[in-house]
Amino acid sequence: MHGLAPVRVASKPTRNYFAAAAVGTHVRLVYIDTNGRLMHTMEQSDGSWTVPGQVAPGGAYRNDWFESLSAASVGGGLQVAAVDQIHRTVLHTALGANGRWTPWSNLLSWTGTPHHWGMPIRVAMAGFGSSLQMVVLTNGQVAQYHTIRSPNGRWSTWDDINARVDFNRAGFNGTVLQEVTAVNVAGDLQLVFASVDDRGTLFHTMRYANGAWTRATLVQHYTNISAWRPDGVAGSSDRDAAGAQAPFARFRGMPGTAAPHPPAGHGGNDAGRDGEAGVC
Repeated sequence: MHGLAPVRVASKPTRNYFAAAAVGTHVRLVYIDTNGRLMHTMEQSDGSWTVPGQVAPGGAYRNDWFESLSAASVGGGLQVAAVDQIHRTVLHTALGANGRWTPWSNLLSWTGTPHHWGMPIRVAMAGFGSSLQMVVLTNGQVAQYHTIRSPNGRWSTWDDINARVDFNRAGFNGTVLQEVTAVNVAGDLQLVFASVDDRGTLFHTMRYANGAWTRATLVQHYTNISAWRPDGVAGSSDRDAAGAQAPFARFRGMPGTAAPHPPAGHGGNDAGRDGEAGVC
């Protein structure tokens, strides 16, 4: 890495949705442009960035309006998922070693549709060697789901996260869980969820490598982050938002760019394990 530097994009990222992942020695960035398309660029060895190109430009879903996205390093390659609210589903694609994207795959055609699916709103992923773990939030109060993509490309059926971790027991007061971030920590999946209440309540849980889940815990019970409010959550202030964006100040003022918000999570390669590097 060569420090903060402008990233040339063709148009402004829509609602500042972007995600990044470290693939080998390069940072890969994907974002949603003003036309709702997913775009991709890569930092090169000299610190410059490649000209952005559309993610998976072929196929039936290429012109859909994407609401949320996530990127992860998996088996030395880049995998991307996006919430497609036109079709009320989540789509997945991967960038091959030949530089070509696989066609968009509709997850529900592989996993089936859970009973309380509703409308998907957020997706988060983390790489585990050659496997991928994904979490999807929908607009239901008890609708948070987990699935695994195996190295052969097959997806497991959805696992009901709330049934495993019990957000109510941790202090969930009935508002919708609006945000989620995922990271691979020493082979275990760790998740942080944000609600849309006026406190910016955060919940944490883990899924161990053996498939067992920990009970959800309230992050604010263990640390004082009372001054923090996520952008878009009731109680946020302009000062808080400005402070959160300070590390990305170099993005401001560039023609055709916007100042992205900090990623909701981060990850990296640890002892050969691939991790999700950012999701919004």
